[in-house]
Amino acid sequence: MTESSARHAELPSTRAEQWRLVGELRELPPGTIVLLSGSASAVRRSLGPVVKLAYLQVLARLLTIPSLEPPAQYVADTPSAARFFIGRLLTIPRGGAVASAAVSAWKTANRFGGHRALRLLARKRLVVARTLDHGGRAQAPGSLLAVPGMDSIVLALSKDPNAKLTVLLLPHGESEPVVAAKVPTTDVASRIVQAERKVLETLRRRLTSDLADTVPQVIAVAGAPGSVLTTAAMTGTPMSTSYHAWRHLASPAKVRGDFAIVERWLGSFQAATAGDVSACDLGAGLDSSIGQRFDDDAHMASGLAALRAISQRLGEMRTPRTAVHGDFWFGNLLVEGGQIAGVVDWESASPSGEPLRDVARFALSYSLYLDRHSRAGRPVFGHPGLLAGPWGAGITYAINGQGWFPEAFRGFLQESLKRIGGEPQAWRYVALAGLAEIAATADHPEFARHHWELFKRLAA
Repeated sequence: MTESSARHAELPSTRAEQWRLVGELRELPPGTIVLLSGSASAVRRSLGPVVKLAYLQVLARLLTIPSLEPPAQYVADTPSAARFFIGRLLTIPRGGAVASAAVSAWKTANRFGGHRALRLLARKRLVVARTLDHGGRAQAPGSLLAVPGMDSIVLALSKDPNAKLTVLLLPHGESEPVVAAKVPTTDVASRIVQAERKVLETLRRRLTSDLADTVPQVIAVAGAPGSVLTTAAMTGTPMSTSYHAWRHLASPAKVRGDFAIVERWLGSFQAATAGDVSACDLGAGLDSSIGQRFDDDAHMASGLAALRAISQRLGEMRTPRTAVHGDFWFGNLLVEGGQIAGVVDWESASPSGEPLRDVARFALSYSLYLDRHSRAGRPVFGHPGLLAGPWGAGITYAINGQGWFPEAFRGFLQESLKRIGGEPQAWRYVALAGLAEIAATADHPEFARHHWELFKRLAA
């Protein structure tokens, strides 16, 4: 039984609704996982009667962390889980400077404790239960949200149509997770997760021990369904946490430091997996998929013509085939001690491909959210000439703008090109081809279309 096939229900507020829910739950087979959502007051008022009358066993209680950009995240209602979430995973949400400063101050004040504060912040609860037979006996194992002896932290469900649920498991009272599990929610997602398992096992055999330690190790977890990918949890804090920290992006030293540690890891990883040298194919072969995906685009012909010209220019360079992560954005990078300690989410990986794919993806993603904490039309602190505005303002600034950040962005691309034997002056073509590749491959339709529209504007 996986969370994707669980029964979801809101805890009722009236006696009549309680009886209706109890009747529905009694019809479920023994062993069915039930996820009950509700406010703290609804849990106090309704959970007990529903559990007793519907023959449920409560497996775990989770706090629902609100998000300005759904979906929400879920954290076990324990001090250790709350401490880990606040210190390592909680990021400042989108908003103006005042809201961002307030969240940053709250996070700093509660970093080393915060269970009570997080309970106040999380007004809703998620209770994980399972149905028993009418004799009070369980007929099936529990849920990855409720492993005995473990606290769960459920990271935000990915927004694409074939979403995966990522669950971190911490031993009760411990400060670090020991298992990371990826739970597919569709048959397509299940095939993607199984392909990721094979890539991880292959990669770890190819890499030196130091590099292998930065790639998740597949492990077996008793009771986990075969469709679930379970790996040893990795140390480090997601770069997204520091990226969204108060004024981090306004600091040239901090931003350049981020680019530097990523370039060092990519350099080592690509050198360790380098194979034959061939024509650079970044952006090549995307015409058909883009044409089908955006078949309602009145300006498709000019966009594809620009893409073909860029691909032809890049094809004049020769680059080595290396292993490619495929979704190399800062949220998938774990940082510790001033270096990349882990790289997660390898579901788009390839054992041999174009190394500039990862270079472009990181640079573009790092630029995309520069204006996240500024209100529309306002100057972005630390970036003269950049106004928070239409989607992709940060990328437009990085490619066309002037200042220390555009220089850092271009320098990162130029250094990577030089390292793999390419032409540093081709940095702009790399960035534009990277936009087109995201437009062609991103699962989320709106995200893909934004990248295609931005590509056409900048390529024109």
